[in-house]
Amino acid sequence: MADAAAPGEDDAAWERAIAAAVKNAPFSAPKTLTLDGAVKSTTGRLPSPSLLGRYPSLEELSVAGARLSSLAGLPRLPALRRLSLPDNRLSGAASLAAVAESCGATLRHLDLGNNRFADVAELAPLAPHGVESLDLYQCPVTKAKGYRDKVMRMTKRKEMKKRMRKKVKRRLKMKRMKLVPMKKMKAKWRMEAKGLQDQLSQTKGRGTVKMMLTETTDLVGSGNGCGWSLEAFPPMFFGGL
Repeated sequence: MADAAAPGEDDAAWERAIAAAVKNAPFSAPKTLTLDGAVKSTTGRLPSPSLLGRYPSLEELSVAGARLSSLAGLPRLPALRRLSLPDNRLSGAASLAAVAESCGATLRHLDLGNNRFADVAELAPLAPHGVESLDLYQCPVTKAKGYRDKVMRMTKRKEMKKRMRKKVKRRLKMKRMKLVPMKKMKAKWRMEAKGLQDQLSQTKGRGTVKMMLTETTDLVGSGNGCGWSLEAFPPMFFGGL
């Protein structure tokens, strides 16, 4: 029986793939590296840490369809925000522990679609981090009853919680606006009308202020409220009244 492939055995193929991917990069320190299908790993591993470690400024890394079964040796990538690893053979908490150690502080989008994660508990290493988008499409775990709720409870969805807090504050603000006593609002409108009338009386000629009760659609957040509206007309409009 042939010996198992040793870690790093695919490094020559990985190095060629990485060189080709960064060849046309606009900067000497690329921010995006796409290696989808470039290498079919015989070891089930990523290249040696030194190969990817050359690019600490990477913000996006995609390694789809590479037959990966382990993420051991994933180097420290302190700027990485998006990691795409679909169509591989990944499973177990150890793989995600490697992700958390490599880029957990900055990672926001993680694509694990069509891998072999079968239990929500395997996702536990992501819990302390701020992953906003987690793709588990076609992973066995998606067939577990209530897996979405379990994943939501496990992972700290910081951005989602922030949005929820903003939504609650907005609703409370609208509720307070709707609860403003109508008597106070009408009193305010009467004062404004009196002020306008006083201003008109001081101008040349006698003006007339007409008060009308009209239907409004935006009154204190209500679509069926009534409010005072003011219209000022010169005396001749009413026949010199």
